[in-house]
Amino acid sequence: MARAATEKLAGQLRDIPARRQRLQNLYRAVKTVMREVMGNKFKGLDGAEDERGIYWDPVAEVCRSMEVSQSKLSALCREYSGDNLSQTADVVRAEGVERRMRGK
Repeated sequence: MARAATEKLAGQLRDIPARRQRLQNLYRAVKTVMREVMGNKFKGLDGAEDERGIYWDPVAEVCRSMEVSQSKLSALCREYSGDNLSQTADVVRAEGVERRMRGK
């Protein structure tokens, strides 16, 4: 049993570049979905401007949209970038702030 686990781990270690590429693709998809959720947060509903407060976090909607648990998605983001899912949301928010500060 231990030998099978060791062989499996050895196979995974040899395939690190492919895993890294898959994690990069997932991270980019998370950021794209997060931008969409933040940009369309009212989804055209009349009077929905007051629905979400300033502390609203897009994490739950991103997880629901991607059909992945929050803990697993956060762990995968942390493995790729070092940021968990909430911190990734802050990175996406900061992109907008940076554009506004530079006047673009």
